[in-house]
Amino acid sequence: MFFLSHTCASAPYDVALDEALLDYVEQWATARSDDAAEGAQPPEFLRVWEARRPAVVIGRSSSLDGEVDLAECRKRGVDVVRRTSGGAAVVIGPGCLMYSVVLAYRNHPELRAVDLAHR
Repeated sequence: MFFLSHTCASAPYDVALDEALLDYVEQWATARSDDAAEGAQPPEFLRVWEARRPAVVIGRSSSLDGEVDLAECRKRGVDVVRRTSGGAAVVIGPGCLMYSVVLAYRNHPELRAVDLAHR
């Protein structure tokens, strides 16, 4: 597992980096099926970061209108970002430790069940 401690310039970039890591692992597993047959392991990541300023991050299926006061966020210059994973809206900012774990399903097939993944 690779450890990455990196904070981007703003929350939209941080969320985009998490998604890029997820896409990279998925594409690796798809494109390198021959390597996998020979025992090569897909990359996995643990990333930690801290938002440089307050932001609101909403889940993939979250209701923007129901969970976020968008007008107030705009007024205060607070970024609102949608992540690819589920869950409700969260407010992040300096002092909040954020982390992402990207694991390959091939190595952890039990994680396909959301309730098991949460455990």
